[in-house]
Amino acid sequence: MEKKRVKIVLCGYYGRGNFGDEVILSQIQKKIRAAFGGYRVELRVLRTKSPADVLSAIVGADIFIFGGGSLLQNATSDASFFYYIALIGAARLTARHLVMLANGIGPLRDGFLPRTAYLRVLGWAAARFDDLSVRDGESQMLLNSVLLKKQARIIPDPAFCCFKNGDKINRRLIKDEYIVFIPCRGQVKRTFGSEKGLVRWLEKLKNDVACKVIVAVLNPNEDLSLARLLASQL
Repeated sequence: MEKKRVKIVLCGYYGRGNFGDEVILSQIQKKIRAAFGGYRVELRVLRTKSPADVLSAIVGADIFIFGGGSLLQNATSDASFFYYIALIGAARLTARHLVMLANGIGPLRDGFLPRTAYLRVLGWAAARFDDLSVRDGESQMLLNSVLLKKQARIIPDPAFCCFKNGDKINRRLIKDEYIVFIPCRGQVKRTFGSEKGLVRWLEKLKNDVACKVIVAVLNPNEDLSLARLLASQL
């Protein structure tokens, strides 16, 4: 008997040199293959902004997965925010089931429009989904604040699901006595007050646990300069 066909479209910041997003993509693909083992899966990954290619991919999709990363934000640009909003609207018209998977939501700031306008648009887009999940508490609070009937739940970021034998890995890290720190320039001021505050925190951590610090960069375009600063200070 021929397997039933299912068409699944993955939307995210894929194929653009961000290692974290590529890990997210690989893990979502693995989960899909495992979950739909009894189906003939047609899996499409949106890596282009060509309207014709995008529409060709999402038309007739059984499942549209808005997967991972912080896509619904205007810190990068208003254009990026409204591009993804338009994609969600098009997917709602052409796909059967929409899933927001482990997203980071925000930041949303005053831009071409006031922040309240972006929040209203976010609420409209989020309401198009059949299932909503985010990866952290701040994203959940923001998303739920603009939703009337639905609520988003928190699930682990898919990037954290790539490690097998986690206990064994943790024991090895402790034995080797080093700490891996992944910088994110956008979070430094909010969490540590300043770059100097981050350096002081890492110095104290390094001294308290007597470990070396390794700085690993996942997004070179945004975080490499901060990583170099930390390396020079530590």
